[in-house]
Amino acid sequence: MPNQQYNNILIILTSPKTESDQRLDFIFDLTKKIANEMNSKNVNVNAIDLCNETEFDSGAYLKPTDSKVIEYQIKINKADLIMIFTPIINDTIPANLKGFIDNTLVQGFAINYENKLTVGKMQDKDLLVFAFDNRPMWQTKFIFGDQVNNFFNKTIKLTFGFGKVNVNSFENFRSISKEQLTNVESKVVKICEKLNISKKV
Repeated sequence: MPNQQYNNILIILTSPKTESDQRLDFIFDLTKKIANEMNSKNVNVNAIDLCNETEFDSGAYLKPTDSKVIEYQIKINKADLIMIFTPIINDTIPANLKGFIDNTLVQGFAINYENKLTVGKMQDKDLLVFAFDNRPMWQTKFIFGDQVNNFFNKTIKLTFGFGKVNVNSFENFRSISKEQLTNVESKVVKICEKLNISKKV
């Protein structure tokens, strides 16, 4: 992924600022920090904040002509790298992110049906995911089957045809220390710094 040059970045935030949930607040602050640092470097950055988007709760389906769907599809279409910052809830992604995917990555925009087969249209886009789990990694992988990693690397990549998919998972947020939080933040920042991103002309 670092060798690919990116001209337009789309950052998707799924977690609200709560002042009471350490993990959600960390994700919120980290996402804002990454977005601000990219903006300060004169990089083309768009953002989608799903924190208060109740329209995208899982199970809710919007019309393709809905203004939010169109707005977000325009941002997706423009991006060549999509970055998602998300908590893991009950071994899966939050309802707002699931609803966002169901309502924006739809037939005609993200997929076509050809000869009874699904053909993805997102080949010109890479996906970089940062997932934060309360559970230890061994539970996630060996008991719960590493569902989120499989979801992005198999279901999302194969269905919609994304180019490269890179999922970075961080564990044990239920009992994480301030020092460990700092280490996680440092790892995320280093991953983002290695991205080959072109600046605005």
